[in-house]
Amino acid sequence: MVQSVATKTCSNCGTPVESSFAHCPRCAQSTHLHRFTLGHLAHDVFHAVTHADKSILKLARDLAIRPGVVAYEYIIQGKRKKYFNPFTFLLLVLGFTLLMYSTFHPITKTLSMKPSQEQSRMLDMPEKRQAYEAAMQRNKEVLAFSERQAKLVTVTAIPILAFVFWLCFRKRGLNYAEHLVFNVLLMSIISLLGSLAIPIFEVLNISMLSTPSMILLYGSMIGYPALGYYQFFRFYKPISIAGAVGVSLLAVFVYNLTTMLATIGYMAWGAVQLLK
Repeated sequence: MVQSVATKTCSNCGTPVESSFAHCPRCAQSTHLHRFTLGHLAHDVFHAVTHADKSILKLARDLAIRPGVVAYEYIIQGKRKKYFNPFTFLLLVLGFTLLMYSTFHPITKTLSMKPSQEQSRMLDMPEKRQAYEAAMQRNKEVLAFSERQAKLVTVTAIPILAFVFWLCFRKRGLNYAEHLVFNVLLMSIISLLGSLAIPIFEVLNISMLSTPSMILLYGSMIGYPALGYYQFFRFYKPISIAGAVGVSLLAVFVYNLTTMLATIGYMAWGAVQLLK
């Protein structure tokens, strides 16, 4: 059984290497390649997740407690090697988010199509009931879309939020692209927090559309970016915590207004189709 392969040329790039070399001088790949075993796979996964300064866990931990410091070091000071790539981190978080939503269906499973007793009394006419059922169906489609495309909802939120922060802080020297990177970091943690809450709410039998869920959602979407920008500008051009919260609140308002208008347009289009 072959345990390892001692190479005379690098298996990755073909560069000639001496047998005493531990790594290729050109691409840095190990010159002694083990065959894959479950033990090696477990080691590689553990190493990839926890290794040194570029670990996912270190980035997640640092972002959770000092998002502004991470953003300042990554964007302003250019410490790109210190942290795990934020865009790769976002993709991993979105994959986890998709898994949670597709497994637990936290939004659509709590939506009821049946009218309440009071609504039933108001829907005594067949035409009214038909219009109600059509509106509810469109609403269910919107919620199902947001659940099915949770990662798309997050991705579309980033440029909108970044634009508002850029607009409000445009005199502080950051360009729009740098605000985009900042909001990639912020939304990664917000999405991760929301995804981790899904199975917890499932165990506690708390609806994702309930008041506690909404408090968690809007609290994180307003408070966390405010904390991040407050920390960031402490190193750059200081702002008050109230100013950071105000801009964060405005950013969430603009995003919600955008999504609300899109939803109203979709519902109105459905109503027009029904009248034809």
